[in-house]
Formats: sequence, C-alpha cells, structure tokens
Amino acid sequence: MNKPTHNKTITFLNQHLPLVIVTMTVILLTVTNIKPGTYFSSWDNFHPEFNLSLAVKRALFGAWATFQGTGAPASQSQIAEITRLPIIFALTLLLPQNLIRYIFHFLMVFIGGISMYFYIKNIWLSKIDSAYKNWVASLGGIFYIFNITTLQQFYISFEPFAVEFAFLPLVFLSIHWLAEEPNKKAILLFIIIQLLIASYAFVPTVCYFAFIFYVIYGFFVYLQAQKNIFSALKKTVLLVFLILFINSYWLLPNIYYAVHNAYYVQQSRANQLFDLEALWSVREAGTIDNFITGLHFIFNWKHFNFKTFQHEYNFQAWGKHLSRGLTIFLLVIFTLASHLAFIKLFFDRQKGYKRWGFIIIFLFTTIGIWIGLFLPDKIFNFIYSFGILQNSIRNLYTKLSTIYSFLLTIAFCLSIESLLIAFKKNIYSILLIIVSFSAIFYASLPSFTGNFIDQELKIAYPQEYFEMFAYLQTKPNYYRVL
Repeated sequence: MNKPTHNKTITFLNQHLPLVIVTMTVILLTVTNIKPGTYFSSWDNFHPEFNLSLAVKRALFGAWATFQGTGAPASQSQIAEITRLPIIFALTLLLPQNLIRYIFHFLMVFIGGISMYFYIKNIWLSKIDSAYKNWVASLGGIFYIFNITTLQQFYISFEPFAVEFAFLPLVFLSIHWLAEEPNKKAILLFIIIQLLIASYAFVPTVCYFAFIFYVIYGFFVYLQAQKNIFSALKKTVLLVFLILFINSYWLLPNIYYAVHNAYYVQQSRANQLFDLEALWSVREAGTIDNFITGLHFIFNWKHFNFKTFQHEYNFQAWGKHLSRGLTIFLLVIFTLASHLAFIKLFFDRQKGYKRWGFIIIFLFTTIGIWIGLFLPDKIFNFIYSFGILQNSIRNLYTKLSTIYSFLLTIAFCLSIESLLIAFKKNIYSILLIIVSFSAIFYASLPSFTGNFIDQELKIAYPQEYFEMFAYLQTKPNYYRVL
C-alpha cells in the first residue's frame, strides 16, 4: 500500500470507526439483553402498545386521569406522553408486541450514545488534534452508556428517564445552535428536540430541575457568544420564554395541580409509608466509599423471590463482578478522573464561559446526588421538614442521576483530552484510548451477559392475562375494576 492510500485509509478509519464502535456496541447490548418470548415489564413502566388508541386518549386528556379510581386530577403529566407515542406506533408496525418496550429503551440508549458523541466532539474537545477528537467523543458515547450511574437508571428503567438520557445531550447542543446561529432552522431544531424529550415531564420534578440547568447553561453560552452580560441576560430571558411556550401544553395543567391539589400527594397513604424509607435510603448511601465508586442506594434494594421465599438484592447478578478489586479500582479511577477534570476546569479559560455553566450545574447535582454526604444533618432535616419537598423530591438521586451521568461523561472526556495533550501525539496516546475503552467495557461486563436490565423484569405473561384484557374490552367504558 503506497503512502497516499495508507493516509486515506487512516483518515477514513479516524472519521468513521469511532461512531461505528458506539453503534455496534449498542447493537450487541440489545441482542444480549433481550430474552426471547418475554416482555420487558414490571416496576414502573408504560405499555401503550397494548392499546395504543386508549393511550393516545389518556395522553390528550391527561389533565384528568379517568383511569385512576373514579377519576382524579393528574399529579404526574400524562399529557407529556403524547410526543412519545408516535415512536411507539412506528415500532408496532415493525415489531412483535413483546419486543416493543425492549427496542424502545435500547433505541433511547443508542440515541443517547450518538448524541453525546456529537455534543462532546463539537462543544468540548477544542484542544486536541482532529485525529483523536472522534476517538475521545466515541469514548464519551460509550462512557455515557456504561458508567455506573447510567446502569442504576436503566437496570430498572422507567420511560421518562430513558427519554431524558437519549435527548439531553441534544438539548444542550441545541442551546449552542440558538446562541451561535439564531436563525429559523436553529429555533425549529430546538423546538423539535424539546418535544422529543418532553415525555420525561411525566415526572415533572425531573423536568423542572432540567429547565433550571438549561437556563444556567444557556446564560453562559450566550455570554460566550455575545461578550456582553446584558445582551446575554436578554437572550436568556427569551430562551426561558421559548422553553415555557413549547412545554406549556403539559406545564399549565401541572401548575394548576400544584396550586389546587398538591395536598393529595401529602395525604397519599403510599407516600406516607414510602417517603421516610426513600429519605433514609438516600442518606444511608451518602458515604465516601459510595461516592468514589458511584454505587448508590439502588444497590442496597431487594425484591422478594417467590421461588425461594427470600429477599434478594436487585443487583445480585452484579455482586460477584463488583466484589472484584479490579472493578472497584476502575470505578474509583473513573470518578477521580471526572472530578479532577472538574477542578481543572475552574482554571481552563480556553473552554470559555460555558464552563461556568457546567461548574454550577455539576456542583449542584453532585451535592444533590450525594446529599447524605455533603449536607450536615441539620440542613438535611431542615430541607425535608417541608412536607411538599419531602413528597416531591424525596429521592434526589432519581431526579438528578441522568444529568449527573451526563456531566461525569463530559468531565471524563476532558480528563482524557488533558492526558492526550500531555502525551503529545505518540504511542502513549493510542495506548490511552485503547486502555480507556477496555476499562469501560470491563467495568460493565455483566451488561453484556443480559444484565443491563434486571432479569426479573423480563416476564413471560400467562395467556390468561391477554384473555382477561380481551374480555374487559367487551365491557362499557364506564365500568371499573375494583
């Protein structure tokens, strides 16, 4: 092979192979986690594919939940689901019913990995040679999918969190498009991405936190583009109104509920029983060991096994792997690399003003995720002495873990960028990339043996269930099952 041809081959591989790795990894993850003949179900879940027309009706009239008892105002934003249902409809045309929820979730994993790849590549990697930029972005996509924080969301996955994972990097990327080229195309793309991610508002508190983070980040991105604080503030106010306008279809009913019916949440017997347990779980998880490994309260949760009549850890399949010294060592390295890069960012002027948006969000999110570690007991008790806060944000981990995973990924890639600059484009740079990919894959090895999602959630429903559904559909709509 002559030198020009060799150089073209290397260039081609550097341009395309990193993205192919992310794609092929998700395909492998999907294939190894689908159990034939089962539904991915139980825990928190939606199954609109069982009756899509009914799901559309419930979403369109979601301000009043007719299916809850004899009807009730919706404490969660069922109406936000309407933007996800076209995807489900498309999947119903292509797949057997039992595969739809599986494929939807792994489609979200794929979109999240790819969108993180482009966000990292285009926004944060400003210092390294173009030959390495795609590889570090690919590392970002892989790390975003497989870091231990992401696992704790997808293992017992719930649709709003999966959707947030998929489109969060695109939201932040679209803020840059609005700031740098505020034309009709940028606005249209921003609106489309906001609608695509909107179903995460089914859990409204997740969305409210995200709105705050968008505005903080947006202000500093505008400041970087405008170079004038008053102009940046003006643009940020416009961003706020644009976000509120796009999301008003679910936001207004939810605000109405909060004003007129919030006491229902506090009076709920289920909340009264579970709130204190949830708070204790978060506080108990706040240890140095957990912080440096990323293992949170979900690893301590158990379920009842009706075959053995014993309680078993939800993450039992991960127990042996996480007891290995090398696995724990790698989790600690990932955490240290991300947090050292975060500290370095304070002094890295080349990253521009946007880094201050990142820093503020990272600080808030880290304290929120590890509230039992970083907040003194008196402050912790004071915050949760307010009943509405205790009910609505009883578990900050689930509300913030996706954004935390997103931020850790950015910081991890910045640490790799710093090392590549130090190695100055030699064999050590190539070894660093290879070792980084290998470390991520090894740390998440059980994910490729069918344990990216809990085996207990792969369910073969008895045929009698579907016979019952068919029977109930013959009854009048005003009937209720008690």
